[in-house]
Amino acid sequence: MSWSWLSSDIAQIAKAKQYVAEPARFSWQGPNRVILHGKHHTHTLRRDADGNWHCTCAYAAKSHWPCSHVRALETLLEQKDHFPEADLQALRAGA
Repeated sequence: MSWSWLSSDIAQIAKAKQYVAEPARFSWQGPNRVILHGKHHTHTLRRDADGNWHCTCAYAAKSHWPCSHVRALETLLEQKDHFPEADLQALRAGA
């Protein structure tokens, strides 16, 4: 049995924590679209009609688990104190 998925998932969680500590990396493009300026690439996160976020990164394309970018965004949205009120209003309008 291969446990490589576990180490990959742990790495994604650690990376997400780093992004949560740097909310300025997230740029709101509307209620359903966020740009994340990563360490090596820029990623687009989009919210679908069911309210789920999806990312354009390579990890998201090959995995059924959330990538670090989506995990970070969802964590920041739960905390909500990281975003200006205008951004939160736009997010609520798109929900």
